[in-house]
Amino acid sequence: MSNFLLELAKIIKSRKNEDIEKSYTSLLLSKGFNECLSKFKEESKEFSQAIKDNSNIIHESADVIYHFLVTLESRGVMFTDVIKELEKRKNQSGIDEKKKKNKMKYDKSNIFAKILRNEIPCDKVFENEYVLSFYDVNPQKKIHILVIPKGEYIDLDHFNAKASEKEILELQKSISHIVKMLKISNDEKGYRVLSNVGKNGGQEVPHLHYHIFGGEKIGKMVV
Repeated sequence: MSNFLLELAKIIKSRKNEDIEKSYTSLLLSKGFNECLSKFKEESKEFSQAIKDNSNIIHESADVIYHFLVTLESRGVMFTDVIKELEKRKNQSGIDEKKKKNKMKYDKSNIFAKILRNEIPCDKVFENEYVLSFYDVNPQKKIHILVIPKGEYIDLDHFNAKASEKEILELQKSISHIVKMLKISNDEKGYRVLSNVGKNGGQEVPHLHYHIFGGEKIGKMVV
């Protein structure tokens, strides 16, 4: 079953750049993530109704699976990562999984979550679909930038365990892009990247964030 779904995910990915007048998948993906998500929600409601009515269940099941895979593709999430996550859970009880989730529950009220929801302003440096970067309001050095993923990840361990390959890649690439923008890359005089994890690591905000320091000699600084 997983082999068939993997093949379907590959087909969806291959249709991405086809003529939108000839491919419905290409048309959906051309409209972007929000439109794909909206369509997935619509199909999920139809599936729920089909289950309740005990009617047309197979057809609606196929629709919701297809739109689920399209939505993943629109977000840059590899279906192979989903399969890997399911493989990890194969020998773990559901109760243990729930306990683990409760320990790692993301706090949506943290300040970075509010910034991502535009409830609190920031002095933005860079933004794309996966990452937001802005100046620290309490800079420790001449240049002090914060870089955060847009996904709900508590710290680096949580991010590496749960983020897609695309999210991980985009976060790392963004750091290199930002330091070049600010002219503090290794081609200039260099910089420091730091991420605090947990209480002993000095993490204050429970949303993964990298500090970028530069513009002067950093020295033996720990934040």
